[in-house]
Amino acid sequence: VLTLDADSVILNDYILTLVDILQRNPQAGVAQTPYLSFPDSMSPVERIAGATTDIQYLAHQGSSHFRAAYWVGANALIRYTALKDICKVSEDGGKRCMVFIQDATVIEDTGSTIDLLRKGWTVHNHFTPLAYSATPADFGALTVQRQRWANGGLIIFPMLLRQYFSTRGRVGRIAELALRSNYLLSPLIGNLAILTLMLWSGANASSMIWTPLIMLPYFILYSLDLKRMGYRCRDIFGVSSLNLMLLPVNFSGIASSVRQLITGRKGSFARTPKVANRTFIPPYSFLFNAGLLFLMLGYCAHGVYIGSYAESFIPAVNVIIYGYGLTRFIGVGAGFDDLQLVMGQALSNSGTKLASGASNTREIAWALVPGARVRRHVLSPVLAVLLVAFIPSSLFGDVANGEMTNRVETPAAPVYGARGRLNFVAPSVPASRPSSGPGRDAALRIDSGVRQAKGPFSEPGGVVD
Repeated sequence: VLTLDADSVILNDYILTLVDILQRNPQAGVAQTPYLSFPDSMSPVERIAGATTDIQYLAHQGSSHFRAAYWVGANALIRYTALKDICKVSEDGGKRCMVFIQDATVIEDTGSTIDLLRKGWTVHNHFTPLAYSATPADFGALTVQRQRWANGGLIIFPMLLRQYFSTRGRVGRIAELALRSNYLLSPLIGNLAILTLMLWSGANASSMIWTPLIMLPYFILYSLDLKRMGYRCRDIFGVSSLNLMLLPVNFSGIASSVRQLITGRKGSFARTPKVANRTFIPPYSFLFNAGLLFLMLGYCAHGVYIGSYAESFIPAVNVIIYGYGLTRFIGVGAGFDDLQLVMGQALSNSGTKLASGASNTREIAWALVPGARVRRHVLSPVLAVLLVAFIPSSLFGDVANGEMTNRVETPAAPVYGARGRLNFVAPSVPASRPSSGPGRDAALRIDSGVRQAKGPFSEPGGVVD
């Protein structure tokens, strides 16, 4: 059974190659090829966000070596026998329905991997580039995608532990458990560590002076991996900046997981839009990043004021990275425009409710205080930013306030590029960005007109990622 995202493209020998793998490996329930982003994007967000996903092409090789691969839903060939093994029958309106893929979380492919492991199946990654997937071309669309990706790992982690301790040979599978746990918990651990280091750089700057040297090997290796995948080593700066811009988005996804663990109610699945224009930027994301920029400025100014220039170094670097991210990826003007839009809608709704003559006294009082309508989407993120310097733990409950992350306007009709098609060339011809690395030996060239429309993969009502 072939599974394919609406914004993914496979080469003509994809199925033949993976069917052969399944036939030669009877225990493989899923055969897939880690997808790559379309090369030569004209959008800064799409290019750098694509670099972060292309790096996963290399990470999947390590996970596959230790039999720790996960099914990635963008593209895969699944053995029907394996699907029948994990099938469950449910009642819906008095009718029996066969459910093959669990939907306990919004990352159903990751959760279904645990079900396959329980039944003795494995996931095989084939490392010849055979699939390509579109990357969001603006920051608003990227927040929808990355918020969903960060939601679910905490819920699936206990399932992984139960599966691990219920099987034999646990000692020999410690590396597998570590890699699978990192895949599920990295949104929480990684982002929390970054935020803690930034806050610590101002509260206890003297102990952080050696942090850049400690992190230097990581950045060197990451830069080399970027070069291997066809990017430039200096793109590490853009990757670092974009990752900081996505901090509140990842915390929002983590908060959604915590809420589901507490309430038992799964959040709604938010589709990643691929539209010609830009997508709405959630106010919490813009305010969080702007707040941390000013916080780092305060740390830097304080160090200069007391004459401790060394202690101002790390905050100064963070100021540069945050300033670059806000102007390059988010856009200060776009952030304020969307913030103004939310506040204007809140005030308009309040006025409409008041004019309609609400009979309930509480409704009338609510309408008379328009600020209360804005509080959910605007004031809560502001308060969270102000509290990060004093009570960091309180930040994580406020990041995801509101539902604006899922309120994305998508076109009512398909959106296509100016010329609107993909041009495939022979596999021996490299992409227009030359590289000897595996990620850019792609038999694919994107027409420049497609880039103007932010990708030709659209359908009525938005595109499923």
